Amino acid sequence: MGTYLTAAWSIPVGVALLLLLGAFRARATMKAVARRRRLGSPPFVPPEQLVIVQIPTIGRHDVMPALRRVVASFETFMPERFARWRVDIVSEEGCEAVKTLESMASDHVRILYVPADYVTPGGTERKARANHWINEVRLAQGEAGDDVWVLHMDDDTGIAGDTAREFARFILENPAGKRSSLHLAQGVLTYPREFSANVFVWLADSVRPSCDLSMFCMTTGSGSPLIGAHGELLLVRASVEARIGWDFGRLLSITEDANFALTFASRYPRKSGSQRGATAALRNRLAIWSPNASDGHADSFMWRATGGSHGPVAHCLRMPLHPGRLGRFSTSSSYWALRLLSG
Repeated sequence: MGTYLTAAWSIPVGVALLLLLGAFRARATMKAVARRRRLGSPPFVPPEQLVIVQIPTIGRHDVMPALRRVVASFETFMPERFARWRVDIVSEEGCEAVKTLESMASDHVRILYVPADYVTPGGTERKARANHWINEVRLAQGEAGDDVWVLHMDDDTGIAGDTAREFARFILENPAGKRSSLHLAQGVLTYPREFSANVFVWLADSVRPSCDLSMFCMTTGSGSPLIGAHGELLLVRASVEARIGWDFGRLLSITEDANFALTFASRYPRKSGSQRGATAALRNRLAIWSPNASDGHADSFMWRATGGSHGPVAHCLRMPLHPGRLGRFSTSSSYWALRLLSG
């Protein structure tokens, strides 16, 4: 019994060490970013590169005010840094807010609807189904090349000037054809206090940027997103996303971002980075926990946070091992096992 308890209590040590090392790494990097801002010239991505902002939405009336603010933020800040860019808003065919969505269409904003009868080969559901459908659309339209980037966002997450600036810098530093170029970058979300009506909800949300500036900094920032990725503020080269896809099956649909990141880590080792501190998004939680949100929505959120971790655990066990990645694999497996046991 004593041996068992000792082993059980020792499991979180690797994760705690990861948090500590990541925090030191983030602090050093943010100082370098601040110095680069003062000395460097503002980046601007030429027309040879296309940036597509992908925003899936359930298309309810109660989320439209937040979505309008999100779209407005891109129309305000993207032209300063990108010659070619577009926002793709993806919703379900027959959603209740079709007229409102159509009113947002412009030269830089496209509204798309996932056909009601669309089924992926693996039977994927929810947001992953929409992601896989729009991925197929880009392939068919010739927009899945190495010179195309997809910025995944949510319908409650807007950007500011620093977001556009740092992602533009990342794209310029990682051109297609360069052997050392990275293919994926994860930004950092912030939760301004004034956007939350409840201090306890705000404190709970603060776990997210804390992880971004510690655990994710040490994994995604060092090239291997072995503890997953966030499905928003996620920049991916379109050709890489096209090869991976989002069809992970019905049971893994709820943790689509984690499964995408783990697949990426196994196929493209040391090819990810993170935009720490300098890249921040503003999030309005009222768009998620709205008065009209159903109990099923809350239940699915809790399943994602706890029981949904069984998918990434299984994914870790299927990943091919390499001696140089054994330490990171062990930490990743421990992290997802703890997530599963916490449910």
